[in-house]
Amino acid sequence: MERNKIIILSDIHLSNALENSWFDYARAPLLINFLTSIALRREVKELVLLGDVFDLWLFPLEEPPMSIDEIIRKWDPTVIHALKLCIANLPDVYYIPGNHDMSVTSEDLKSIHSNGKHLQWITHEDYNKKYRVDGKNLVHLEHGNSVDLLNAPYEGADGLYGLPIGYFLTRMYATIQSHIKKRESVESRQNKVIQKIGNRIRSEMKKNLLYHHKKYISTEDSEIGSLFIKSMIDIQFIIAHQQGKQLTDNTIITFKDPGKNITIGQLKEHYHQLLPIWFKKWGIELLNTLLVSLHPDGLRWYSRILAGEGKGKAIVMGHTHKIEWNYLFNRNYSNDGTWCSKTKDKYPSYSEIVIHPQSIETSLWQWDGFYSKKRGSRKAAY
Repeated sequence: MERNKIIILSDIHLSNALENSWFDYARAPLLINFLTSIALRREVKELVLLGDVFDLWLFPLEEPPMSIDEIIRKWDPTVIHALKLCIANLPDVYYIPGNHDMSVTSEDLKSIHSNGKHLQWITHEDYNKKYRVDGKNLVHLEHGNSVDLLNAPYEGADGLYGLPIGYFLTRMYATIQSHIKKRESVESRQNKVIQKIGNRIRSEMKKNLLYHHKKYISTEDSEIGSLFIKSMIDIQFIIAHQQGKQLTDNTIITFKDPGKNITIGQLKEHYHQLLPIWFKKWGIELLNTLLVSLHPDGLRWYSRILAGEGKGKAIVMGHTHKIEWNYLFNRNYSNDGTWCSKTKDKYPSYSEIVIHPQSIETSLWQWDGFYSKKRGSRKAAY
């Protein structure tokens, strides 16, 4: 049987499996069974882990985050063991980082190996080059955070530790969640609050950007840039207060290296260049980059841009934790959702690509622990 299938999954978020974690022990059997089944499929040529496989962000402010080595050791007898079976049996298993695991390197993954092969760290740019034929891009895979205002690698000079502002917002979120028992209902309320605030910010930004765009292009530390960062942090203060948890400017953000510890008040003095830099890069599309984190359909606009630019007959992303399926300009877009425990989708999902001699087929599936159910499938000629 010809090995011509590429299996893609993302957003597993392996962490400490405690209350603040998005992946817990109850979800593990689904993932273990899935990886084991993939390892035994003779038609699979590649397994691609498309970001946020490990979660180095989702830890309360008072708790130093686990290292990648600690997370691997925690899950080694279960999930990592199943992943090693894939590495042993399949021709290639690739690891493309997302945002919650953006600091993971090829060196960090050396312990994940089997049968003389290892988990292969690769950038999405280098992976996509593998499928460029006769000047045409057949495949475009990426996590999706590269166009997320809050979670893309920060390019300004006033950042902290090579991390985006989204890292610190996520840790505040984890702090709030760790003090709440009824997490699901709180998450729902929080998402509604954030979306409402996000829409209000979006509306105000649109008016300001249209009438004062020259100001934002000409300065690297604009007033609105400072206001935006402080507002995003103050939103977390409000939500924390509503749930009986106090976050203030004096709250300390802890790291494994105590020398990196800072207060939230100190954090507010950083990342002021974020909006000016992104406006230079995206112009009015800046508004959409903000919604990537604030709306479950936040990557749909970007998929249209990729399709319009001919960036791949098969476009697959993750990041938003929501499965999506679209056909655009003779190109298929699939968002493979998430394997997290708390989602609106009952079952986790993944994408599949099959490269035929004259066409490329993309499909979206959900896994119930034993069988896969197809959610969408289509071929695109090339």
